[in-house]
Amino acid sequence: MHRHWQQLERAGYEAERAARQYHAVEPENRLVARELERRWESALQAQQRLEEDYHRFKSEQPRGLSPQDRDAVRALAAHIPDLWEAETTTAADRKAIARHLIDRGVVAVRDDSEYVDVTIHWLGGMTSVHELIRPVGRYEQMRDYEGLLGRILELRGQSWSARQIAEQLNRAGWRPPRRRATFNAPMIRKLISRSALGG
Repeated sequence: MHRHWQQLERAGYEAERAARQYHAVEPENRLVARELERRWESALQAQQRLEEDYHRFKSEQPRGLSPQDRDAVRALAAHIPDLWEAETTTAADRKAIARHLIDRGVVAVRDDSEYVDVTIHWLGGMTSVHELIRPVGRYEQMRDYEGLLGRILELRGQSWSARQIAEQLNRAGWRPPRRRATFNAPMIRKLISRSALGG
């Protein structure tokens, strides 16, 4: 705003100066008078363009919030979780809400494992850090693959069946790769077989 105002002020000064020079020239000196008139006209046009730019710039600026506006925004912000969870809120609505609240997000996968660190930079300056688990394609990509295999072999050593081991792993929160939700007996048998083969 300050830069626009300075340019406008300078243009006004240039137009006034060109007008003074034009009015100060002797009428007999037509060549000089024509050149000064051209400069004056050019300065007036530049001033008019800057005035139009300035008014357009001002009209595009958001107006300040009144205390009532601020109170209304705070009241609405308190209901964002309700709005997010409402049955009538669509996926498109949630994306629109997120675009209004989030400045940017940074995603970093930990050592090609299933663990992902997500840093969200919220509009307004706040930052939050979250841990997500992504699906991976192979057991070897899992951060605690050795721990998983060790637990399976420990339970197998206690004469647990493959089905019992799968149920135990599922209860303990272990998840297999490839977007599968739970372990089953064939998966456990395959892992035991791989372990016996040294893979």
